[in-house]
Amino acid sequence: SCTQRHARLPDDGEWTCAEMAGAVLCLGGEPPAGVVPAPADPAWQCGARRGPRSPRDRDGARVCVDLAPDFPDGNMTGWRCRALNELPGARVCERDAGATATLSATLSATLSATCDRAHPCVDGALCVGQRCVPARPAPSCWLDVDCAGGVCRFGTCVMETRP
Repeated sequence: SCTQRHARLPDDGEWTCAEMAGAVLCLGGEPPAGVVPAPADPAWQCGARRGPRSPRDRDGARVCVDLAPDFPDGNMTGWRCRALNELPGARVCERDAGATATLSATLSATLSATCDRAHPCVDGALCVGQRCVPARPAPSCWLDVDCAGGVCRFGTCVMETRP
């Protein structure tokens, strides 16, 4: 396993983050107290959260997604990572060769995985040029309930298609 002690975040604000098939999704954006704001990290794409708010949400809650986060060897395939949301915020990645091999027969488990008709992409990604890529990001959701009539995939509301 590998621990990134100070994981990259969208900015210096307060964030709650989660991993999703190789992408990192964060909710929050409350400015830090007593600190001069630093510029946002350009690797993140952000938008205002829509949908119902929980009492814990602050006004102006944002959703941000990093579709190419750091991995120990630079390749998201073969790693299972998770965000540790306690301060100072860390990210832990563990080798997951067994799970990746099991899933590869039926489903490409991460973004950037190879894909074809026999190896479809993880839900919310498209097979383009034999690689799994997310639909065009428009971050605005954290949960499916944020998307009226749709589902939240990689922070973007998409309409569910029925076969």
